[in-house]
Amino acid sequence: MKTIRDLCPRCYQQEEAYFRRVSTFLRRRENRQSTIAETSSATGVSEQRILDYISQGRLQLIDLPNFEWSCYFCKVKTRYGKLCKSCEKQMSKDLAEHIEESDNKRKQTYFVRNDHDGRRS
Repeated sequence: MKTIRDLCPRCYQQEEAYFRRVSTFLRRRENRQSTIAETSSATGVSEQRILDYISQGRLQLIDLPNFEWSCYFCKVKTRYGKLCKSCEKQMSKDLAEHIEESDNKRKQTYFVRNDHDGRRS
């Protein structure tokens, strides 16, 4: 079976080796309480790579209670997505307002049909 990857075979093998290091470390019961920073330090795998494994679904947070990262906007610690619940709610509200504003502008715009294009019939 053929698969498509964005990495060459050598880079793919290296990426898998990084993942195995993190996975092996976190499988040990005593390491499940570690943070992302502690896991990174212990395995030599960057925090960003570990976050990528989480977003790809390769690491499950259910057994890792101390895995948290900063919200993209307010920097509050969160475990879900790139935004904390508060910023996510605010962004949804802002987006809804923008859509409503856009719809209102569209309703206020009118078009005039120009039957006079300069041609004689």
